[in-house]
Amino acid sequence: MSVLTMCVMDDIQMVVSGVAYQIPWAEHGIEVIGTAGDGEKGLQMIRELRPDIVLTDICMPKLGGCDMIREIVREGLPTRVIFMSGFNNFDYAQEAVRLGAADYLLKPFTRKQVVQSVLKVRKSLELEREKADKLLRLEQEVLRSKHHLRDEYLRSLLHQSAGVNPLGQWSEFGIGDLLPSYQVLVLEAEYRSSREPSGAEAFSSRIIWEEADRSQIEALLSAAVPSVLLQQNGHRLVALVRSTAVEEGERLWEQCGNSLKGLCLYPVSVGISLVKQEPSAMQRAYREAEKALEYRFYSNGASVHSYARLDLERPVPRYSPEKERGLLYALRSGSKEQTRERLDEIFLTWILQAAEPDPAALIQLFQTLISAVYRTMLELIKDEQHAELEAKISQIQSRERQNYTEWMQALAEFCEFSCDLMQSRQLKDYSQLITQVKLYIEQNLNTNLTVNSCAKAVHISPSYLANLFKKETSMTLASYIANVRIEKAKEWLMEGIQVQLISAQLGYEDRPYFSEMFKKHCGVTPSTFRQQYFEQMNPKKR
Repeated sequence: MSVLTMCVMDDIQMVVSGVAYQIPWAEHGIEVIGTAGDGEKGLQMIRELRPDIVLTDICMPKLGGCDMIREIVREGLPTRVIFMSGFNNFDYAQEAVRLGAADYLLKPFTRKQVVQSVLKVRKSLELEREKADKLLRLEQEVLRSKHHLRDEYLRSLLHQSAGVNPLGQWSEFGIGDLLPSYQVLVLEAEYRSSREPSGAEAFSSRIIWEEADRSQIEALLSAAVPSVLLQQNGHRLVALVRSTAVEEGERLWEQCGNSLKGLCLYPVSVGISLVKQEPSAMQRAYREAEKALEYRFYSNGASVHSYARLDLERPVPRYSPEKERGLLYALRSGSKEQTRERLDEIFLTWILQAAEPDPAALIQLFQTLISAVYRTMLELIKDEQHAELEAKISQIQSRERQNYTEWMQALAEFCEFSCDLMQSRQLKDYSQLITQVKLYIEQNLNTNLTVNSCAKAVHISPSYLANLFKKETSMTLASYIANVRIEKAKEWLMEGIQVQLISAQLGYEDRPYFSEMFKKHCGVTPSTFRQQYFEQMNPKKR
């Protein structure tokens, strides 16, 4: 049982106290929210508190009961009045009822009589409100049914369903009067961000328009121009709106998109069709709005795109075969710097277009380049690196991308990864090559070892070997050969082999030159080195 509010008014305080505070009104679902001792204060209280029921003496100071009820009726205040009177006057009672009094109590009365009168009015109020609620629900149901039929009709036009009478129902639903010329809008929440959303975020973003109150969305759209919400699902809204000039419409719907963002917490992009008059053109308008929306590809957030501004006749952008060859050549070298430079040249070709090219065509170019890089890498890298390449290309292809920047980043990321693979391969190749050279040196210490002879042994040019050896070992090949020979000489000297024989076995043409080189590296002659070694090994024989 809902609680009703009541005010009590009488110029006799004892009557006010007895009626307002001596009866347990809470038990009957009544709350006394105010009292007054004269008619003027009573009327002001009614205006401020708007009680459901007023219990008042009909003969009040300053403003009588009949004048009070006249003012209540005139102002449309939602209050039922019960009059109390000490006069058994039929004319008074008749006038009170004529003015709209709910009941009439004759003094003196008992508490029971007061309660019965108030509860009778309460019952009347409840029945009246129940009837009003039923009527309102019925009206809303009829309106919803009419809106549902209208929406079904418009959706059938949108998707060109068979058996639709475009003109008849267009007039029947009053759409022609509301929208003498119209445009279709497609509004889509950009739920993607720079990071991948979590599972919960991705799910909630896709159903956000379904959860949003349709009346809120329609109110936002209609606040801009007369409109009809056609479709509301997932993260997309489709609306039919009264046509506007291109620039005005873009500005208007950008503001509307910002307002709609408050319902979904994500930026909202808008695609706008050309102006149409005929209902049969709605499907074409929808496709135009969808096409315009595709151009959000070139923005990083909320944006508005008009089909009227698209240059659909513009040829698809290309890049020269030389630029692609330059990129693939840079990848083969493993140089990230050169690869990025070649990639930037291709990107610059697209960016400098006078008009934004068709996003679908540009996405195809991105995919073509990624495939070219992938095929090139398959030819270059070693078999054991194929799994890494496959994993990376799968990751790149499965990642959802919405705009130009994200596609550029994906291609640049794949190229950088490819450079890493090439560098890894080169490091392994270099390591194996250096190992082969070192092995050749150890096995040929008795020959005239030079950069040329070592390079010939591993089938590369002397200059390439010299540079590579210095880069990988931080010493020249000649220095390395000399060091290996000296270390081998030390080993043989400690084994007691004669200096002359060691000199010959290490490829030195004469002993003096060998002794000179040994002293240069070790600070002593070969003979002294051997003598010092044996003295350390046999200290008692000194």
